[in-house]
Amino acid sequence: IHPNLRSIIYCHAVAAGRTEEWEFAWEKSQTTNSTVEKEHLLRALSCTTEVWLLNRYLEYCSDPKKKDLVNVATVLSTVAENVVGFKLAWNFIRQHWEHI
Repeated sequence: IHPNLRSIIYCHAVAAGRTEEWEFAWEKSQTTNSTVEKEHLLRALSCTTEVWLLNRYLEYCSDPKKKDLVNVATVLSTVAENVVGFKLAWNFIRQHWEHI
């Protein structure tokens, strides 16, 4: 995949996919040595239309074991950009304000 298209393609793949595609993108984001690739993959994870996957992703922000694995600001902003995730992100911020 051409580097200029990766972000768009990853996002569409996660949006069109199901749990397997989301899990694949998560695993890749945790194993890549490229910070640019990791950023593309972390942004793509918020493209899902599955509410429960968006909630899982948001919960990673407050899980001490996973918090270091994600950029909290990226997760919150990209989930909030998702039509399905806007309210989820806002509710998450209000409920977890002290932990973020």
